[in-house]
Amino acid sequence: MMSNFQSNGGKPVTNYKYFITRIGLLLISIIGYQNVNAQQQLPFGAKARFGINKGVISDTAFSPDGTQITIASSIGIWVYDTATGTETALPPATPFDVSAIAFSPDSKTLATGSNEGTIWLRRMDTGAIRYFPPVHKQTVLSVTFSPDGKTFASGSRDGTIGVWDIETGKLRRSLTGHTDAVNIVAFSPDGKTLASGSSDQSVRLWNSETGELWKTFLEHKNVKIENFITELVFSPDGKMIASSGTEWPEVLVWDVKTGKVRLKYHSHNWSVYALAFSSDGTKLAIGGDTDAVEWLDLRYKNIDTPITPTDVFPTDHPGWVNALAFSSDDKVLTTVTRNGIIRFWDTTNGDQISPAISHKNFGNVLVFSPDSRTLATGNADDTIRLWDIEKEKPGTIRHESMRAPTTLAFSPDGTTLANGNANGTIHLWDIRTGKALLIRREAMKTPTTLAFSSDGTTLASAGLSQTFWWWDVSNGDVLGAVRIIDEAISEMVAFSPDSTILASVVEDNVVRLWDTINGELLSTFIGDTRDVRAIVFSPDSSLFASGGLDAFSVWDVNRNRRLTTSQGDHRSIRTLAFSLDGETLVSGCVTGKIQLWDVATAAHLTTLIDDTEEVNAVAFSPDGKMLASWSAGGAILLWDWDKIRPDQ
Repeated sequence: MMSNFQSNGGKPVTNYKYFITRIGLLLISIIGYQNVNAQQQLPFGAKARFGINKGVISDTAFSPDGTQITIASSIGIWVYDTATGTETALPPATPFDVSAIAFSPDSKTLATGSNEGTIWLRRMDTGAIRYFPPVHKQTVLSVTFSPDGKTFASGSRDGTIGVWDIETGKLRRSLTGHTDAVNIVAFSPDGKTLASGSSDQSVRLWNSETGELWKTFLEHKNVKIENFITELVFSPDGKMIASSGTEWPEVLVWDVKTGKVRLKYHSHNWSVYALAFSSDGTKLAIGGDTDAVEWLDLRYKNIDTPITPTDVFPTDHPGWVNALAFSSDDKVLTTVTRNGIIRFWDTTNGDQISPAISHKNFGNVLVFSPDSRTLATGNADDTIRLWDIEKEKPGTIRHESMRAPTTLAFSPDGTTLANGNANGTIHLWDIRTGKALLIRREAMKTPTTLAFSSDGTTLASAGLSQTFWWWDVSNGDVLGAVRIIDEAISEMVAFSPDSTILASVVEDNVVRLWDTINGELLSTFIGDTRDVRAIVFSPDSSLFASGGLDAFSVWDVNRNRRLTTSQGDHRSIRTLAFSLDGETLVSGCVTGKIQLWDVATAAHLTTLIDDTEEVNAVAFSPDGKMLASWSAGGAILLWDWDKIRPDQ
């Protein structure tokens, strides 16, 4: 049936229009390769890159045979073997950003849509590519195959749906009626019905053979908040369809025949990004913008009876879930986060059953060793990576807890690395061997900051709790604990370099400083910014900076007063770092900018990079010669401070 596929080295196609189209796209693809390579070039002042930028994830597809997971982004397409975690990058077919992907029922073909409205099919075994005539005027948001593999459908931002004949490559029909973008399309298990979900808040059911619209579900319109239908999935028997979307946490399960809502569930997620029925139709998994996967038990006796979920339990999940799928025997649930971390879960108890697979080198915790020769990073795939700065190669420490590190700290002699985990544990690692020296399990909330004493014998920790602790590094015993006033420390906490002060964010724009010896409140700083997301001390502990959505401020710790407040383009600060001399402040933003500021005046000095990916972390090396930055795209850049510092 797929005889029309041509490999790059095969015989010329006989259709003239296809020939011209393919030659043009292949030529542009060469330019696309060059563009991708250009994006990976080091910017001025950067001396090294660890990892590559894989771009913003646009879509994820699970192969029906369960052997492959494909992730598409603005940079390219990657395929992961679910058994081994092996990664394969697919050569680009066009220079356009990939916006939607889907596997054929036999797992041998991948359908792809782009942000320019183009569509093509790729054979997974040979790499042969087949382009389809351009029909959509805007981004293709969804593609899907019919169960028999003879048809596929595409939904577009232009509000249209394309139904394609795979054998002939022709458009069978274009379906219209939605008044806004078609975000999702899905075939029923028998292939007779095509469902579509739109930003116009409607779900529509079409006759896949004739294109006739035979049912419209409008229940999502009955809420006051405008929401966009982005998720649709049929139950295995085709009798039900589940729908949900962004900006409203409601999941609806419909009776396909009657159009009646059989279940209305208010999810813990504000936006739902993934839905999946188990193969027996008794469970519905829900993933979205909270660190949880919800499972609904949908067992029922009579199809005319409204469904009441009998078992709803959130499974602790690190990161927003963009895609999920049950195994054929329903024993395993696979999830993919928005940052490309693939995890496998036991459906009987919710436990993670194997190490995560990482699409990106993603995380938000990094720290230099005291000698500035090693960079440690806490990664979202539950690992710690130790990067040799000279060799630009990482070693890896994998956690027993299977939870991503929340904070890292080197001992003064650089031989031990401490990390905190979301499950409340603290690990000590031997840097030379990568083996755990000590695991401290305490009934405490997530530790988000750690600090060694100057002699390396004591470790201080604080986090989502009203208490901070001192631990004996040799045996893990508690040496002391201080409880502050009845006010919980937030996720944003930081020790001063001399470990005498703990800073914590207690409200959107309020930062408090505490004496780490007796727990007394030293100062309360009320800044101008909303939603403080970054706090940092200067190397000599005399200054303190806080940044958030719309500003940053620098405070004099000893005099208990604000020195400066930022001016200019400083939106959505995510991370901050002082230079070794304390004269320059570096900010990393959600918008992708890394900027340098004068501490004394808060004047903007320069912008190192203006990317599309959020900057998760920035840190200076102890010798002051390097600046490290880590973006959500997965790349860590090492900057030569002598080249980028303001006085150069």
